[in-house]
Amino acid sequence: MLKEYLKEVAIGLGAVALFYMLVTVISPNLFEINLFRLLITMSLILTTTSYFLFNKKIISDSMIINTALQLSVMIFLAIFLPMAFNLIKWNITRIIWTVAVISLLYILSTFLTYRIQKRNLQKINQKLSQNIEE
Repeated sequence: MLKEYLKEVAIGLGAVALFYMLVTVISPNLFEINLFRLLITMSLILTTTSYFLFNKKIISDSMIINTALQLSVMIFLAIFLPMAFNLIKWNITRIIWTVAVISLLYILSTFLTYRIQKRNLQKINQKLSQNIEE
């Protein structure tokens, strides 16, 4: 369990480091250590909640409930962590846009992920049924 969790955290932190490196190469004026700390903190919290919600299912077996919880954690982090790291001064329009964009993108990505998984499972089932017939 610990090895699996640490692997997910390492992948998340590596993705954040790669993203930050590419962004600072493209736009050097974004090189701010608080931004990097923000991204690392977000990655740690999101990978931890994702691991316990989806892999271990500690709260619910329902994917809809776990997805809603993960979305709420993402929105909460996107609103409050930039203020905690003193990167952005928030106002109501920025909060509304943040909630709308994150919700839309998360719902779209979840839908696409389920569609891809469903298609892959259909291919696996088709291959298995062909093996059984032979």
